[in-house]
Amino acid sequence: MAKTSARPGFTLIELLMVIALIAIVATLAVTKVGSIREASERKVSLANQKAVERAVESYMAFSRRGIDRLDALVDDEVARGAGDGFFDPYGTSMSAQGPGFYLGPDDLGYPLPEETANLTSGLTPALANQVLVPYSLSQDEVYALNNHGFRYVMRHTTRAGQSPRAAYGEKGDDGAYLPVDTALALDPNKSACIPRAFTNGMVVAAVSPFTPMGREIYRSCGVELLATKATAAEYRAAPGEVVGELKAKGGALLAFGLGDAASIVGSPDAGLESAPLATYPNRKYYSRYILLFRVETATRAGNVVFSGVIDPCGNSESAARDAIKSL
Repeated sequence: MAKTSARPGFTLIELLMVIALIAIVATLAVTKVGSIREASERKVSLANQKAVERAVESYMAFSRRGIDRLDALVDDEVARGAGDGFFDPYGTSMSAQGPGFYLGPDDLGYPLPEETANLTSGLTPALANQVLVPYSLSQDEVYALNNHGFRYVMRHTTRAGQSPRAAYGEKGDDGAYLPVDTALALDPNKSACIPRAFTNGMVVAAVSPFTPMGREIYRSCGVELLATKATAAEYRAAPGEVVGELKAKGGALLAFGLGDAASIVGSPDAGLESAPLATYPNRKYYSRYILLFRVETATRAGNVVFSGVIDPCGNSESAARDAIKSL
């Protein structure tokens, strides 16, 4: 009877090497799937940007009026400004604990913090730190906005326990109440406060001409600013020159979020059936698309010009396309 040779087993080192290889392959596969998903979501977002732009242009042409009740992107408690078209070049450093850009409620004692951890971060860091800057409307700008149908904005609140203010019997400037729904205080996409009328000195969000990302947005709208200055520090050191050039080239780009309360949503005048959301940023952030308008005040009646759409991370259409290519 012939003897059979014993078959050697795997050594511990060989097993560990196989496990390591499997882990590497799995990691690569998961990363690839994640990249494909993000690329897909960004492509959908870019399509949404284009669709919103077409809808806004059609709405303003057919209805012959502006878009009322856009989201203001600043907290309800922001103080009045200088009232003369004033920029704050250092405004991107506003604290999340004080009035400023909408960075989510700051009193999360109720409901329990773990229940709201993914719902309360407000604007994305790119918008709050790299794109937007506080801007105080002048009387002429308010007059021009009102003259073109822009009368109310939805101001966000920082107080989860006291939003919506309608729960305390307060009316908006349009004389209406918001429904009493505490969920509005927790979702960054729905926590717009009661409508506030545009007034002289009201602080709104504008695209910053003092940051590289902000200047790129101006360029995408055909405005080249102070080409002789190369750094953000040089821009911030010469706010008078920047503002003077902006006025000469048509004015600042004011930024408003396209929320569900906007008059274009559900409108028969070539509007939108619903306000789309971008899904590729973390869902805890404000995910609305941002509409840009320039208020030209060569005369008191002025003119309000729609200038484009940026996504929740501050990307123009060209920047959004570049982001897709880089994935």
